[in-house]
Amino acid sequence: MTTDISKDSYAWVRMLLGMGISINLALNGCVALLVSARLYAVHGALWVPDVFPSVQFRVQLRALLCVLVLVITDWWHLFEYALCTADVREGWTNTFVLADIVRSDALMVFLGLAISLAQLLRIRLRLEVLVAIYLVCYYCSDVIINRMGIALERSNAYVKANYLANILLAHVDGMDLWTIHENTETNYTLLATQMTWWVLACAIGIAYAVVEKVSNMYDAKTRT
Repeated sequence: MTTDISKDSYAWVRMLLGMGISINLALNGCVALLVSARLYAVHGALWVPDVFPSVQFRVQLRALLCVLVLVITDWWHLFEYALCTADVREGWTNTFVLADIVRSDALMVFLGLAISLAQLLRIRLRLEVLVAIYLVCYYCSDVIINRMGIALERSNAYVKANYLANILLAHVDGMDLWTIHENTETNYTLLATQMTWWVLACAIGIAYAVVEKVSNMYDAKTRT
């Protein structure tokens, strides 16, 4: 088995983005716990805090910054993730990649879009439902890609050619040489293929929002 490596020089930028919202969540969580403890001590009431409404703008801001970083870096870290996961899916090579970074960034963009849609439709979407939709699609990504992957055949052909580009044929009675090559351009077709699960999650999220909006409109009519 062969293993190849890749380098992301801008990982520290996304680390700072992650630290920003993490610190904000920690501060809001601490304040909410203090309020909850105070209410229980004074009034004997048990209040379970919900900090999500207080960080919705931060989620939207981080989603916007994530997209901005992707554009500035020519979508490199997403391409790195797509190429590595496609290699594993097709059984070509086992490349180390920090998938947690992409999972986190994609979740923030997904939630940022969901929050914006909820604000546009003037409805409230339940966080646990949105996260459940996202996680199911993420953990079933290979199944989703193999069944309905966007431009799947073109991406599979690119992945094969990219792997074979590392091999120098000996053309004699000896071993072929495993070497390296440089990817100078981002293959957007591969991005579309490997992020099909995210597109599906967004489509399901939009359907969920439409159902909530129709349900709210029906409830308003029945109350009047």
